[in-house]
Amino acid sequence: MSCDLLGLRPPQGEKWVGHSHRSGGTTDALSIDSSLPAINCFGVWDHMGSLQAYLDASVGLSADTLLFFEHLLKPSLTAVRDQLSAQRAQAQGLPSTYHSVLLGSA
Repeated sequence: MSCDLLGLRPPQGEKWVGHSHRSGGTTDALSIDSSLPAINCFGVWDHMGSLQAYLDASVGLSADTLLFFEHLLKPSLTAVRDQLSAQRAQAQGLPSTYHSVLLGSA
């Protein structure tokens, strides 16, 4: 229904059904290495085994997928430390570049 409203049509020879978007979203999240528990939670499945039928490991990564599902990825420890240092520096009224000095990376 929403695809009709947006004027979207499946490629020639394919058919979209109600679970096409559920399967596509699940597969896309997997393609950017989202964890299965994160995909399970985002897709609101009752059991981890239920999402297995929706996964297609042959689908590759796309920029659109990364943009849409990036929130499912865990940040790296370095990124978390940088963010925490920046927040501490800001709270202490230090210049924004000072957080690099706090980590010893400047």
